[in-house]
Amino acid sequence: MNASRSWSGSEILLLCLAIIPIALWEAYVVTILWAWFLVPMGLPELSLLAAWALKTMTHSSAFTKKDNKDISPWRMLTFAFGGPACVLGICWIVKAVLL
Repeated sequence: MNASRSWSGSEILLLCLAIIPIALWEAYVVTILWAWFLVPMGLPELSLLAAWALKTMTHSSAFTKKDNKDISPWRMLTFAFGGPACVLGICWIVKAVLL
């Protein structure tokens, strides 16, 4: 794909509108994983807001600058929603097998 490709206005709007649902989805996955693995060890349950804050802190500390201009917005959205879904599925298997 052409590295000098610029995104259209509708692609930028799509990504901006997807930020909130992506953040909520990632926070929801964190609350589920927290409940599966850390609540049984005695930690209190995590609210969606606390999970969002935890995810934001870990995301910001692990941030690396990448040039994503050559990645389509649809591919970015697929990874943004699919990545946490894969983690949730893998952790569900681990929970089922080990716990």
